[in-house]
Amino acid sequence: MTDFREREISFENTTSELKYLIGYKTRKEKINDTVVFRLQSFCYTDTQLSWIKPGFKAPQNLQYNQVIFNIAELYRRKLQYDLDRLGSCFSVETAFKHQYEALNNEVEIFQSQSLSGRGLKLYRNGPPI
Repeated sequence: MTDFREREISFENTTSELKYLIGYKTRKEKINDTVVFRLQSFCYTDTQLSWIKPGFKAPQNLQYNQVIFNIAELYRRKLQYDLDRLGSCFSVETAFKHQYEALNNEVEIFQSQSLSGRGLKLYRNGPPI
């Protein structure tokens, strides 16, 4: 979390925010003597826009933001799956919008259920029995 900027933010219930982006671009690939253009998905975090409140750089927040990144990466892979199976180049934007909306909904559900990271517990030796 050293990549995140410390910011005094007035959101009472939020200690950090991970800004992520998924998308796609065309990529040129040479296979033997043939050049193929392919749509390739990507996922990254914006370290300039991601932030954490001063005093909250703790393992719990790292774990919380890691889960959000993992969700984003999962939806990047789902987007790639869809892009590889498109029947027409005209359906690219529809496939992207579908996965992007699903990603944002999934992140909102996680944020709500985890109380924006405050409901997570760290277990060094696994969860209690």
